[in-house]
Amino acid sequence: MRINRFALNKLYINCSAIAENYFALQKYVGEKVVCAGTIKSNAYSLGVTPVMLSLSKAGCSRFFVSTVDEAIELRNNSLTDEIYVLNGAFIGEEDEFAQHNLIPVLNTRQQFELFNNYCKRKDKRLSAILNIDTGTNLLGIPMQEALDLAQQNYFQQKVNICSVMSHLACAADSNNPYNQKQLDFAHQLQKIFKKPISLADSSGICLGPDYHFDIVRPGIMLYGVKAVSSTLELKPVITVTSPIIQIKEATEDLLVGYDNGQKVSKNSMLATIPIGYADGLSSLVGNKGICYINGSPAPIVGKVSMDRIVLDITKIPQNDLYLGAEVELLGKNATVEKVAQYNTTSCHEIVTSLGSKLQRIYRQEAY
Repeated sequence: MRINRFALNKLYINCSAIAENYFALQKYVGEKVVCAGTIKSNAYSLGVTPVMLSLSKAGCSRFFVSTVDEAIELRNNSLTDEIYVLNGAFIGEEDEFAQHNLIPVLNTRQQFELFNNYCKRKDKRLSAILNIDTGTNLLGIPMQEALDLAQQNYFQQKVNICSVMSHLACAADSNNPYNQKQLDFAHQLQKIFKKPISLADSSGICLGPDYHFDIVRPGIMLYGVKAVSSTLELKPVITVTSPIIQIKEATEDLLVGYDNGQKVSKNSMLATIPIGYADGLSSLVGNKGICYINGSPAPIVGKVSMDRIVLDITKIPQNDLYLGAEVELLGKNATVEKVAQYNTTSCHEIVTSLGSKLQRIYRQEAY
């Protein structure tokens, strides 16, 4: 992809912090538990290959991605890592899995039969993970159906089931009794299948060792975002900046933005920066989000437009105000967690919505 040297809006990604966060997570779960990196959806929009290379340097050798295309991109940059495809295998993709040594997550009985029949036709014993739905009702073979089929030895065929996984529905709420229910189901799967079990994502990891089993699958926490309240010390990975392109003083009371979104008083100082919802900035931050200029808060005034927002810079030190001055929209001051609160949404949505227009800059910054 061609890099636009003149792009105004930048997404800085600290690869050293990604590695340090992986170290912290692996230490937390212990050496007996495999810590696999979940880098699905283009590594939460941060770039699947550079994130994978950062994690590989930190010792991560197992990765979960969304699609076979993501998996092939990783394989082209890695000879030995185990790469799992969460969406599984579909008709016409079987050769890709065999050719690139990829491991599908089989989410339905039909996917299992498709991949097993391929193994029979090619006389190959290829590995796969079995996804059992223990309560999210999003994807996976229903729990009771899986247990019934296992007791009939249905899964003991040509395809090699190397592990069994499931997903927690309410892990972000540590007091939710549904977590215990799914934990009990996971123990049943462990007993019936006698295979390595994977249950915990980032939030699940924070529920404690009982939920870790054999493989954990951290995602958002690799990127420095705490999925839930946790004692884990994580390093910030993401910084989004945009430059000031206009500074003006209100010579009278003004109405700012589309639909006269907010009134500002005479003598207020305003700055315009060239970023908006086309860059992944949610329209919900209008009139309530806060950006930072050299550490000082600058509230957003008026609505977010496609590629513009206006900031109230009245209280910003004059020495920090000039055309081109860098404004932080995400970073050490405007954390992902804070911005998610403004948006009344999840941290996952904030990170994954960072637009393709943002120039991604990868750097190494030790702490």
